[in-house]
Amino acid sequence: MIVHKTLKRLAAASLAITLVGGAVPANIGAFDLSRSTSVVASAESEISISNATVTMKAHSAKVQSVELNGTKLQKDIDYTVSYSQTDSDGKITEFSAPPKQTGNYKAVITGIGDYQGVITRSFDIVGSGYDGISIIDAGQGLHTPSNEHLFLIFDKKQNTKWCSRVINSGVYANRDSDWLLFEADTPFAIHNYVLTTANDTSRYPGRNWKSWRIYGSNSEAAADYTPSYTEHKVTDIDEDIWSLVNQVTDDTVLQPVNYTEFAYAVPHNRIKYKYYLLILDDIVDTTDNIQQMSEIEFNAALPVSVTHVDAVPADCLNAGNIEHWYDEYNDKYYLDEEAQNEVDEEDVIIPASGHSYGRPEWKYDAKNHTATATFKCENCEDVQTVDATITSKTTSPTYVKEGKKVYTAAVKLNGKTYTTNKTVILDKLTYTPPTITCLKGDGAVKLQWTDVKGAEKYAVAGFISGKWRILDQGEGTSYVLKNLLAGKEYKVCVATKLNGEWFTDPSNAIVVTPKLKPLKDNPAVTYAKGNNAVKLSWDAVDGAEKYAVAGFINGRWKILAEGIGTSYVLKDLKAGYQYKVAVSAMFNGKWNTDLSNAITVTPK
Repeated sequence: MIVHKTLKRLAAASLAITLVGGAVPANIGAFDLSRSTSVVASAESEISISNATVTMKAHSAKVQSVELNGTKLQKDIDYTVSYSQTDSDGKITEFSAPPKQTGNYKAVITGIGDYQGVITRSFDIVGSGYDGISIIDAGQGLHTPSNEHLFLIFDKKQNTKWCSRVINSGVYANRDSDWLLFEADTPFAIHNYVLTTANDTSRYPGRNWKSWRIYGSNSEAAADYTPSYTEHKVTDIDEDIWSLVNQVTDDTVLQPVNYTEFAYAVPHNRIKYKYYLLILDDIVDTTDNIQQMSEIEFNAALPVSVTHVDAVPADCLNAGNIEHWYDEYNDKYYLDEEAQNEVDEEDVIIPASGHSYGRPEWKYDAKNHTATATFKCENCEDVQTVDATITSKTTSPTYVKEGKKVYTAAVKLNGKTYTTNKTVILDKLTYTPPTITCLKGDGAVKLQWTDVKGAEKYAVAGFISGKWRILDQGEGTSYVLKNLLAGKEYKVCVATKLNGEWFTDPSNAIVVTPKLKPLKDNPAVTYAKGNNAVKLSWDAVDGAEKYAVAGFINGRWKILAEGIGTSYVLKDLKAGYQYKVAVSAMFNGKWNTDLSNAITVTPK
């Protein structure tokens, strides 16, 4: 046996394939049912399908088409298909799904909807020489001689073969590709396959396969898949259904010899598929347009053949491996050249370590609106810069305490979240004392001041005896000072309580005075004599703050007494002596010095 190494690396598994026998039937092709009796439907009856032409795939349960009078009927709308098999004892077994096992069957086409009637057609399934593998379809099986039919590629016999023949007319004219679709009862992974050349390859060397592709699928859509041709070749393969397993281009391994096995490896392939699609490309034989092969066997029991694999260290992204020996045809790993110490693949693989970034370097923009996190791998030169998501939380400043704004930047890398905080200090609020104004009243002033944001309370203070003293406090922005003397100046300020503390900046202090009272004449004075005394009396003067009794002594007026009453007794006077006296009223803190109301009194 000649073995050949392919270069494509995939993941691997194995499948035991057992040979079974099978007869080679004749090509069935299309069925013409024109001999059936025609039934013309009335307006009230359904249309009979007895005159329909049924086309079936050779050696297959697949009903390709049902046509009636030029109209192609639709499955499950116009008809249904079921199956039956009669054994040697006459027992009939019915099938709802297409049978796959080797044997003779009947397809039962039953009209539904607008159609009625039943057509039955016989067909056979040849199967394959491998247990669990069924051929589903092929590109040109109908145009290949029955003794060189496609199923012979799986019959486990070297003296038979599959000839893929491109004819020179019809739909297959001048094609340069062919294909084969088959199914496994149990999904398996391909890790090798063996091609056996045909009986006359040495005579027709151009019939050896030149280029081919093998696809796998687990999609149920694969069972009904038909490849499309572009410029005589199978080109576009639906990648949503099929995955490439192995490809050989311009093969140089197959030789022009008869009945010879050539092995191909599909190393490291572990993906199991239920459906496989084999595509043959580039026919070399230009004389008869034929490609041929006696057998293809998957996962053959090949002798052990190991290749030394050097140790490769793992890095951040790439897995490494220890030193070992690998048998690519049987997908097995050994720790020794003699292939005695077999191990699993995971025993020789050193997993990639992955990047180790550690903490990132953060960078904010000038306004803290955006930020980036730059990660540097500690084991290699890899650098990752990630835009951050920023949130913020503000603690407002007060008049007694600074505030702050905390920016939180967050990024996610490899499933892990990284965060950082940046704090900006906000200055304490600057206290500006309220501006005070006043309205003068009679013996009073009304203080008013501007509101201070956040003020909890205000206090009115007066400057008394060289010190500021709180006169009253409250929550409003006005206050009336009462019982003031007209003409007297009072220095006042307003303090503010903020965040639990009093701010007593007196720079807003103002000097206030109540309204001046109009100056009025001093009252007229009367008296009554007494022993060595006289009693002075006068009427109250509206607006007078107080009164003073003055005596004219030694050529000048002298205040003898002052008060708020309207009478006064002068005592200890000498009887018969005359005394000049007057009463002065005080207005706005000043005495009325017009003493024209003076009188002369004489005691008893």
